[in-house]
Amino acid sequence: MKPKVLLFLFSVTASVGQDAKPLKVFVSGMDFAGGNTAAETSVSLRKACPAITITLDRDKADFIIVRDHNGAGMGRNPHKVTVFNSAHDLVYAGATKTVAGAAKSACEVIAGKTAKK
Repeated sequence: MKPKVLLFLFSVTASVGQDAKPLKVFVSGMDFAGGNTAAETSVSLRKACPAITITLDRDKADFIIVRDHNGAGMGRNPHKVTVFNSAHDLVYAGATKTVAGAAKSACEVIAGKTAKK
């Protein structure tokens, strides 16, 4: 009887999770030469967080991600990433060696897997 109860609980949890509205994310940023990094960040973010929706409407976003590239050399962390909630409060700030690393960090924050820094 226990396996049936566990299976029932798992089914209810899975179905509730499927009905959840995908989080909307607005992405922006600049590189050291003044170029826009939003497109590159968006591609990496979709790979790291396939369940999110990237939007151009900042006002409808649940999170705002800003990634800047400061031009630091090899062996450093040139990709600065910040994540803000819809109230424009900072919920994460960090630096990584790669765009993919920045996207992964932002995704973990959005998914609630990482504490604030």
